[in-house]
Amino acid sequence: MPRISAVFFAFGVVAKLIGMTLGMHMGMSGDFTLMPVHAHLNLMGFVVMAVYGTFYALTRETKNCKLAWPTSPSRRRAYW
Repeated sequence: MPRISAVFFAFGVVAKLIGMTLGMHMGMSGDFTLMPVHAHLNLMGFVVMAVYGTFYALTRETKNCKLAWPTSPSRRRAYW
């Protein structure tokens, strides 16, 4: 697996764990005001990162592409 794919999958797993923890906290407390944050962390954080990771893992031509790294979440400071 290319390194860029591993970065996308790792950030996806981190976002999923944060979203799941937030969802469990909301369920236990009964306060659902942060539901949009929970939904966006799960959908945008995990699903989109997994799709990007799968794309870069399956397309060998993009393995050494210099344009892949600027799209990675490790390069985007506004994402967090």
